[in-house]
Amino acid sequence: MEYEIRKAVSGDETEIAYVNVRTWKTTYNGIVDNTYLDSLDERNEKYLSRLQQNISEGNIYVALNDAKIVGFASFGRARDEKYANYGEIYGLYVLDEYQNEGIGRELVTTVKSAFRKNGYKRFLIACLSQNPSCRFYKKIGGNEVEEKPCAIGDKDYRESIFSYEV
Repeated sequence: MEYEIRKAVSGDETEIAYVNVRTWKTTYNGIVDNTYLDSLDERNEKYLSRLQQNISEGNIYVALNDAKIVGFASFGRARDEKYANYGEIYGLYVLDEYQNEGIGRELVTTVKSAFRKNGYKRFLIACLSQNPSCRFYKKIGGNEVEEKPCAIGDKDYRESIFSYEV
């Protein structure tokens, strides 16, 4: 399968939001409360506005197949002050039918280069502990450094934090 990785540009917001919502609904079905999953809407103005901000800051890369966005990675400085000198991949999403084609790995490699250019030595990826993708994060070199509680909607879950060398 051929695909292209590039920085997201203005106008990509709706396709990115679609990928985000669709992957949440497929990946987290049976893991995250269905009421929350059913409430997700790619037309959410607050989310689209945040995407526009991240795109303008250059903090999203997209993967395209036949000019259609099939995956993306959003990133920046780690949100947890405990990891103040780390970068963080906030979200890494690839549509189900495009998984296992190297797209996720290539997005991580691309973001890793951006972190290197910005002076980071390490970065994090957080993943719900029950998410089967945790295996992928280990396979690409992540070391699980922490498991902690996280809230999604009004329910509590556990997330695994993976650390990577840049």
